[in-house]
Amino acid sequence: MNDPSSSVATKCVPCICTTILGALVVVFAWWSVRWGAVILTVIGVLLILRGLVNQCCCATGACEAKTPQEPSATDQPAA
Repeated sequence: MNDPSSSVATKCVPCICTTILGALVVVFAWWSVRWGAVILTVIGVLLILRGLVNQCCCATGACEAKTPQEPSATDQPAA
């Protein structure tokens, strides 16, 4: 029931596109321009869509959890 191989520690890599969108929200929240509300609305819609789809818009494999790889037999030095 409790498989030891399933408890491998995973390292979560932050999504770059979500980080950039978050930074843009902060910038346009403080930067006073006429079209700032429009930009914030567009960014908000993008974040909502990303949350609904539950996938990152970055390159494939950039946002998936990294797992430590076990060395294969070819990686070990010969005795």
